[in-house]
Amino acid sequence: MTDTQNKEPQMDAWAMATSILVGLTKAEATAKAELAQRRANANQNPFGAGVTQALNLLRTLQDAKQSYEHDLRQIARSSRLPMPE
Repeated sequence: MTDTQNKEPQMDAWAMATSILVGLTKAEATAKAELAQRRANANQNPFGAGVTQALNLLRTLQDAKQSYEHDLRQIARSSRLPMPE
C-alpha cells in the first residue's frame, strides 16, 4: 500500500481557515450548553462547582470567534471568497 491511498483530500488554506470558524461556532454552542448545565446543577449559583470555569471558557471562545470571524469576513469580501453558513 502506498502513502497516497490513505491520505485525505488536500484542503487549501481558505477551506482550513473557514473550518476553524465552523469549529469555533460548534465549540461555542457546546460551551453554552455546558454552562447552562453547570448552572442548573448549582441551583443557579454563579459560584457553584465548575460555573466560573465554564463561563471563562465560553467568553474565551466568544472573543476568539468574534475576532476571527471579523478578519475572515474582511478577507472574503476583498477576495470574493465564500464564507461558511
